[in-house]
Order: sequence, then structure tokens, then C-alpha cells
Amino acid sequence: MKKNSKSSPLRTFILGLITLFEGDEISGYELGKIAKEWHFENYIKASQASFYYHLKQLDKEGFFESTTIKDSNRPERMVYKFTPKGRAETINQLTNQLEFIQDYYFDIDSVMPFLLMLNKRKILKLIKKQIEAREDNLKFLKETTLPRIKSAPFTDLNPFSFLIAEHHKLHYQVEIKFLEKFYEMVDGIDFAKNIAEIVKRRIEMEKMKIKK
Repeated sequence: MKKNSKSSPLRTFILGLITLFEGDEISGYELGKIAKEWHFENYIKASQASFYYHLKQLDKEGFFESTTIKDSNRPERMVYKFTPKGRAETINQLTNQLEFIQDYYFDIDSVMPFLLMLNKRKILKLIKKQIEAREDNLKFLKETTLPRIKSAPFTDLNPFSFLIAEHHKLHYQVEIKFLEKFYEMVDGIDFAKNIAEIVKRRIEMEKMKIKK
């Protein structure tokens, strides 16, 4: 299924976050603070700047009622409140994300057909660096992220945030296994010998074409 052109994980997250305060007014600063506390950037490819940009876009599209509040002791601030249109859009966004069948593309795969062009020692060094980075991420996830989520309020009633971390943990584990296999394969290949054999076979193939 194709994803709606305006559907994105960040838009879905912002809409979902505001549902927690449905019926109340909440400022963009307060929303951004909560998003930061939830470490949303760990599972959504986005920055704080893009968070506020999408918040304003959703407001322009009529999903919120926005009001500027002026307090004598505080700076002017914009507060947001759900509209019926916003509530319906939240359901659409959540459903769309669940219906979308995601394809996976890994940047590192684009290198594979051309590895013999590179220096073998350098490749092994870079793969090792990739493994170490993922091991560090996995360690942080196990020692910091998972305990933090477990101790958060209402996790016993709504455990799905914990599942996000489990998803990432499994991904890191699989990536480490893949990279270890990648390292082993590179280490076991004689690059110079294989390149020479490829050149030899190409010459033979060209000769066969001429004969035909």
C-alpha cells in the first residue's frame, strides 16, 4: 500500500502527542519539552527544528486551534488545542502508518558490488568501526533506554513504547551479526587473485563474442 503523501512518522507523533492533552491547551514549547523527554529522535528521524516546523504546518492545515497568550510575567506564547478535523487526522495518520508496508534499503548495500576496488585492510577497519558503533548503541539501549522506559508512568498499562526499544534492540543485534559475517567474508577473500580472475574471464568472454 502507498503511504499518504502527507503522512510521516513525525506528523503522526505530533498528532498522537497532542491527543494526550485533548481538551486542554498546550504550548509548542511544552510539547517540544515532552518530545525531548521521550527522546523521540531515537526512533523518528527528525530534529527539534523539524518538530516545530511540522507543528506549525499542522496548525496551518486546520488540525489545531492556536491562540497567542500574553502573560505579564512570561513571554508571549502560542498554545494549541485539537479541532474535530485534527482528531480525525490523527486516526488517519495512525492507521496509515500501520497499513504501510515498508521496504528496507541500507546504504551500505550500495557498496557491495564494488568492494574489490578498495583496499582490503581499510574495508576491515571500517567494518570493525561499524560493529563497535552498533555495540555501543546496543549497550546504551540496554543500560539506559530500556530501564528508563520501564520506569516511566503508565508503562504497565501502555507497554508499546517499550516495544519500540525492543524493536531497535533486535535490529542492532541482527546488524552486528550481518557485519561480523561481512568482516569474515572480506577477510577470507584474496582480492588480488579475484580481480585477476575477473579480468581473465572478461577477456575470455570477449573472445567468445568475436567468434560468434
